[in-house]
Amino acid sequence: MKLIHAQAGIGSIGWLLVITVAGFFLLCLFRLGPHYLDKFTIDGALKSLAEQEVNLGDMEKRTIYRKLDSFMMINNVRGEEGKSFKIIRKKDKLLINNIYEKRIHMFSNIDVVLTFKSQLDTSNPEECCEYLIETE
Repeated sequence: MKLIHAQAGIGSIGWLLVITVAGFFLLCLFRLGPHYLDKFTIDGALKSLAEQEVNLGDMEKRTIYRKLDSFMMINNVRGEEGKSFKIIRKKDKLLINNIYEKRIHMFSNIDVVLTFKSQLDTSNPEECCEYLIETE
């Protein structure tokens, strides 16, 4: 009789713990997930620029900004992350950087700070979206 009672299953406190842990991870997913999706969209914009037939080094900055803005508008990336592109011309290459931070309120007095960095180097387009070169 003791053996059957020992295998009764999870109790109410156990279920409460499981639901609390699952709820916490769902909260993190729903609050942080959209910002990571925006980051993947920004990386896609930089990759699409790298795969173009046109040499980016010959294009004007205004034209590059216009292409990036249209990509961000089509993919519904609005706010700081879509407007934080910076184009830097060097002697032998062109760098397109996207660096921004997002502060997300989780609950009570707890905030999460996400930092995103992406970079397109025209001299090394196959390494697109990894931030490799620090600039001033």
